[in-house]
Amino acid sequence: MIIRAMDKRDISQVQHVAEVAWNDTYKGILPQDFIDKFVAKAYSSANLEKRLEETIFLVSDNNGHIEGFISVTNEENAELAAIYLLPDYQGKGIGTQLLQEAINKLPKLVSMIVYVEKENGKGLNFYIAKGFQIEEEFNEELLGHKVSTVKLKKTIKK
Repeated sequence: MIIRAMDKRDISQVQHVAEVAWNDTYKGILPQDFIDKFVAKAYSSANLEKRLEETIFLVSDNNGHIEGFISVTNEENAELAAIYLLPDYQGKGIGTQLLQEAINKLPKLVSMIVYVEKENGKGLNFYIAKGFQIEEEFNEELLGHKVSTVKLKKTIKK
């Protein structure tokens, strides 16, 4: 397995990972129609191509098979926009490797924030274990659905 930059040839596999991971993560937390709409919009080919140009977008590649991905804004105070793995590859250190490689690609990085759905216990536990600290909780509306969001922050350089 290697961590490498995503390219356009990976789009369909990244879309597959996003769909499977979102359903695994949010089933029972968010309505299925919301999951379907969000994944279709956020991971459309056009949006993924835009992310390729505007973010650090890395994939975990196991002999041509994409197991997971991470997308981080390229700023001193970066936002971790997405990190998802296929369920069979979770808990094996791949998410940690993706996060560390993204941090390594940002030499001027001072801090990183991430927004997590409050009921996403797996996600919250992952970020807290990686040194992120809860900054605030708030409610917001996404695609007509109310969600409870937790903002976490990790200081990289002081």
